[in-house]
Amino acid sequence: MLLLALALAATPEPPLSFFSGNDLHQHCQETETQVWCLAYVLGVNDALASVAAVGVAKPIICLSPTMQARQLMDTVKRHLEDHPETRHEGASGLVALALKKAFPCP
Repeated sequence: MLLLALALAATPEPPLSFFSGNDLHQHCQETETQVWCLAYVLGVNDALASVAAVGVAKPIICLSPTMQARQLMDTVKRHLEDHPETRHEGASGLVALALKKAFPCP
């Protein structure tokens, strides 16, 4: 019983996510909220870049200098469409995963 209690106490809580992939998918599909979708995707990208820039983590996304913001949003939209089974998960993690798969660092 003590081992079970210790194991449960050591299990980390999943990170808090304010928006799910379903929320993001909906905003990305609706014309009037696509700006929200774009801003969210760019915010996650910028957060990942900032964490890498200050040395907290290695870069996981490597973008071409000619990359357009719209390409990032299109990549995430396609990932959400192709993986409906994960859209209940946190939106920020899904964005990071989509971008990491599409634009991996060498």
